[in-house]
Amino acid sequence: MKHKENFSHTNPYTPLIIALIFFALVLALVVPSFQNSKKTSLEASATLSSIALRDFDFSHSPFESIVLNADIAYVRNIETEKVVFHKNADLVSPLASLAKLVTAYTALEILDREYEVVIQESDLVAVGDHGLLVGERWKLEDLVVFMLITSSNDSALAIERIANEYLKNNSSTETFLSLMNSTVQNLGFETLSFKNTSGLDLNSANVDPSAIGSAQDISLFFLHAYKTYPDIFTATSQSRSTFQTDIKTHNVENTNILLGFSRSQATGSKTGYTRTAGGNLAIISPIQGQMHIITVLKSTRDGRFSDVEELLQTLD
Repeated sequence: MKHKENFSHTNPYTPLIIALIFFALVLALVVPSFQNSKKTSLEASATLSSIALRDFDFSHSPFESIVLNADIAYVRNIETEKVVFHKNADLVSPLASLAKLVTAYTALEILDREYEVVIQESDLVAVGDHGLLVGERWKLEDLVVFMLITSSNDSALAIERIANEYLKNNSSTETFLSLMNSTVQNLGFETLSFKNTSGLDLNSANVDPSAIGSAQDISLFFLHAYKTYPDIFTATSQSRSTFQTDIKTHNVENTNILLGFSRSQATGSKTGYTRTAGGNLAIISPIQGQMHIITVLKSTRDGRFSDVEELLQTLD
């Protein structure tokens, strides 16, 4: 008598096949996560901040009823690394002269502080006159601080020119402007982009911004630059400064009119204004014993100052 085949016995290879399938599924989940974890610390910080921007609830907070002229605002507690307040802070917007923060940082990264800058006539063609003279000799670090305090477009052109000369002499294929863009991208600030070193709009109609980014990214970049070159960026907190070159003494006032008058003394500051950008302002300031960074974008020429003062008052 023939016996029926017994189908209750499993294939001896079945456990191995199941194990291989399980291992493949684990790899599919783990490998992308491992690759994503290889971001730089600054990039990771920016990513975490983006999550905070979406999830933050300002109800029942001191900021619940705050009214700003600015369309965009960002406040971060530097000590705790937490976003205290934001308003559209992940939106990309024209930066105007906040771009000079990146111009300054990039120049300091590639040139010696003592590098001599001789002002040329071609440097003095930009909008605005802050008293630079043809043939005047500056140390790079002094010209950088002068640029940040006065928002001098001529200084930005001079720094770009001498940096390009340096890069060319050292056989670099990059221009200073391309280096500015690659610098912020390598640091993980993906919204920041620059078409010139001054932040001025690209045409006389003032409708084409040269520098764009989110309030979150320019704030975190400012903080990075401040920590990297503290003496340079702390110098931007002075309401008045004097610079001595070989042929002239420059007595200048900071473009941030809040300095010396606000509720909390800033330790770092940069203004920006164009018709396209509106009024922009970023400051680093101690508030109740903890450092904060505050940035407002797309305000008005005067409203940027009252906006930051309102945020300072709310935090204090």
